[in-house]
Parts: sequence; structure tokens; C-alpha cells
Amino acid sequence: MTGKLVGMLLAGCIALSGCGRDAGIVGSYIGGDSTGRMMLQISSANDHEIKGKLIAVGTDSAGSVTAIDRSLEGTIDGEAVNLNVETGSGLSLLTGKTTDQGLELTAFAGGKSQKLIFKRSDPAEFASLVDGVRRRAAEIKLASDKDAANRDQMRRDAADQDRISAFATAISSKADHLSETIGRINNLIAAYRSTSSQAARLGKERARIVAIGGGDDVRADQISFARERNSDAAQTQHELVLDGLKSVNEAAARNEAEASAIIAECQSNPNLDCRGVVSAMALYRSRVSAFRDAAAREQTAYDAERSKF
Repeated sequence: MTGKLVGMLLAGCIALSGCGRDAGIVGSYIGGDSTGRMMLQISSANDHEIKGKLIAVGTDSAGSVTAIDRSLEGTIDGEAVNLNVETGSGLSLLTGKTTDQGLELTAFAGGKSQKLIFKRSDPAEFASLVDGVRRRAAEIKLASDKDAANRDQMRRDAADQDRISAFATAISSKADHLSETIGRINNLIAAYRSTSSQAARLGKERARIVAIGGGDDVRADQISFARERNSDAAQTQHELVLDGLKSVNEAAARNEAEASAIIAECQSNPNLDCRGVVSAMALYRSRVSAFRDAAAREQTAYDAERSKF
């Protein structure tokens, strides 16, 4: 059927000036590369006027496939060829020349130009070439998806690293706070000894006052009140140390568990760096141990001195 139609078109052109030369352009031309294939099908060339269509299948950088089928018309004058392709929103210009192999055209659209080489080809080849474009699109999409997944992983890694670094900073801060607290406990131990020494002096002074003025002397009551107040203050401080020890032990258990989980993350993901956590936890553990030792010394000192308050 197609052969008969082409034959009729050629027969109808014989009587026209230059028709035989123009009709030689009738046929299919294929161009493009692995990311896009185009087929120009020139169906008629009468009196220098050309008609046909452009079929194109291409893929973009994301692997999306676009296909178009547009009518075209134009002119041929000797080797010079000018074609207008309907785009749906206007016309695109293809201009160039015929060659022994096919067509050399330059496409003008959207303020840009591109040189295109078309070779005369059997239309049946186009389907196979389009399959190649679709395979290439699938490859591009797979690579694009991998790139997107890599970018997502990088964002997740960055967020995880920020969280890990923040934990290391917080642990270092807690270690510094424990060091300050240990210093206060050491001062408290010294204060117990001072309080017991003061209590002894106050006891002697009260005994002297009672010996002179009797137990009803107001100064004796004042001394008793001062000793009681010092004893209560020492007990309050001791209870704070006990509460602090409980709090530190509970916090240490939580921090150890979180550190273990974070280090496990780093072991499973080589993109994460846990060296800061390892270093901070080593310091933190030493300070927790030192705090426990200080609390034990405080308990011993309190037990030794409280009866003297």
C-alpha cells in the first residue's frame, strides 16, 4: 500500500518542473544518539514544496522519556532544504542541505541551535533504535535514583554526625561539671572537720558559761542553737551528696547506653565518626569514678565527724 502511494506521488510529479529532482528527497531519515532518536519522514516533494512528519523519542537527565510526532512542511531548492516543524505552540526551523548520505540540518528553537545529521534509513530501524533510547533512559533513571539516594544518605549522615558530635560535646560538659562537683565534695569533707572542731570549742565555751552562770544563761542556749544549726547544715549537705551520687549513677547508666548505641551506628556506617564520643566517654567515666570515690570519702568523713557536731 505504501509502495503504491509513493509510486503515485512520483508519477504525479513527472510533469512538474524540477519535480523529479525534488522527489528524490522523499523517504525516511534517522538521526540522533543513544539519548534521543529522530526520524524525518518526507512523504511528498512537489514543485519544491516538502511535506511529511518528524517523530522523535528522547530522554532527559532524569531518565524521563518524551515522544513527539509532529507534521512538517518546507521547501527544497537544489541541495538547500528548509523545514518548519509544528511544535504545538509554534514552529521550529530546520535548515540545511541534502548529502549523499541523507540530510545535514540545523535546528533552531527557543533561541538555540543544534546541528543534526540524518541518514536515509529503513523506517523499521527506528523502532530498534527507540528501544535503545528507552534502555538508556532506564540506565539514566537508575543512576539518577542512585544519586538521589546517595544525596539523601549524605543528608542523613550529616544529621547523624551533628547528633553524635552534640552528644560528645554534652558528655564533655558533664565531665567538667563532675570535676567541679568533686572539688566541692572535697571542700565539704574539710568543712566537716572544721565544723567538728568548732563544735568542740563551742562545747567548752558552753560548759564554762554553765559553770559560771548556770544552765539558764542565755549564752548557753545560743551556743546550743549554733551547734544544732551547724549539725543540721552538715546533714543537709551530706544528703545532697547522696542525692548527687544517685543522680550520677542513673545518668551514667543512660549515657553508657546511648554511647553504646552511637558507637554501634559508627561501626555499621563508615561515614560516621565516633572518635569524639570515645574520647569524651573515656574522660566522663574517669570523672564518674572520681565522683564515686569522693562520695565514699565524704560518707566516711561524715560518719566520723557527725557525732562531734
